[in-house]
Amino acid sequence: MSTADRHLTGRTYDAKTFYPLTMLSLNDLFKESMRKVLIGRSELNIITRCENLPLVKGNKEDYLLLFEKLLSIIFFDSKPPSKLFLYIDCEEVKEKLSHHLSEDFSTYKIKFRTNISPSKNWEADNAMTLAKCREIVSAHNAIFLVNSSNQTGCIFSITLPGKY
Repeated sequence: MSTADRHLTGRTYDAKTFYPLTMLSLNDLFKESMRKVLIGRSELNIITRCENLPLVKGNKEDYLLLFEKLLSIIFFDSKPPSKLFLYIDCEEVKEKLSHHLSEDFSTYKIKFRTNISPSKNWEADNAMTLAKCREIVSAHNAIFLVNSSNQTGCIFSITLPGKY
């Protein structure tokens, strides 16, 4: 899958769908995804904290789907703790991901930290969902990492270009 963008008449287009890429607030997309994933799941005891996330250029549907898939993996683990904590932090990375990065963009690492302890088969059980997440992330010049041992409390990290 090509990650190259096509530039026509001053607008940037997604090479896959040829829809115009727009500036998106990851904060807004995260909130919208949380609402969708948790509809009808009031029995879950979830405490969520999310730092301010950057603006990204991309396809809204892709980022919504990415957040929904990641959240569903976290929230619907086969043995969730009685009280689930989800902390999403964001830090600027000094090195750039790509030489094609606009001057006003920086590279950010977003980490999904939780108190779940994945089972031995956790990554295999979620292989299709994780593959879809990797596909979405790579289409947006980003890097997706999974920490199946969760020894650091971070289960996913996404490194992507964005700006505040």
